[in-house]
Amino acid sequence: MTQAKPFDFILGSPYWIWVGIAMFSAVFAALFAVIFWEYFGPKPKRRISVNGTSIELWDKERKMPGGAGGIIVPVASDMKMSSGISKWVRDASANAVQYEALRVAPMQPGEFFVGSGGRYRFAKTALAVVMDDQKRTSTEWIKRAVSASISNLREMDADVILVPDMTEDLLRQPTWISDEQRKETCRPIARAMLDGIIEGCQDVERVKIWAWRGNADIWAEELDRISAEQKALIATPVHA
Repeated sequence: MTQAKPFDFILGSPYWIWVGIAMFSAVFAALFAVIFWEYFGPKPKRRISVNGTSIELWDKERKMPGGAGGIIVPVASDMKMSSGISKWVRDASANAVQYEALRVAPMQPGEFFVGSGGRYRFAKTALAVVMDDQKRTSTEWIKRAVSASISNLREMDADVILVPDMTEDLLRQPTWISDEQRKETCRPIARAMLDGIIEGCQDVERVKIWAWRGNADIWAEELDRISAEQKALIATPVHA
């Protein structure tokens, strides 16, 4: 009788056993990767929950904080993506969304347009019209355009929406203002954007606010304010 050699029971196994082992190993590796990323991957600077939607603040200098189903950028009535974060998104989409937007220009402040996204980065781009033809803006236009953009992106199945800080795009000339002046300019913009996010984020899983050019401390203060207001509302007794 021939003596069995080491590992003969493995090498002689049917192929379907090897396929099963490979599939099991792949699932286990994927699960391990997800758990590892959850615990050791990058985390937002702030995270609050509003009506079941997670609103996160990501402080990343010119580096997109992960992928998204949609991104929202500010434009004027002429729909030109010529500066700031809107230009970055225009370039990321290889100018596709810019060509599409110019076909529907001009649009009124408070309105929006949804077009092509950037490959492997965001599926759709929403252009929020927050300035008129003179590049003037208002908090009401910001709130209305952001809210409508989020609602429309959700209807297009975007469950994660990226909202970059609009301050840099909305700065009037001169743009060489001090850091303190930039922060004070950001505060009402951040508040109006958050009002729009909260109004339009029903059924959205996550909204990621991207502080791509500073101002993260202002955004953190505004998120802390909203969180405190929610806790106070919950703690307020209801009188019969």
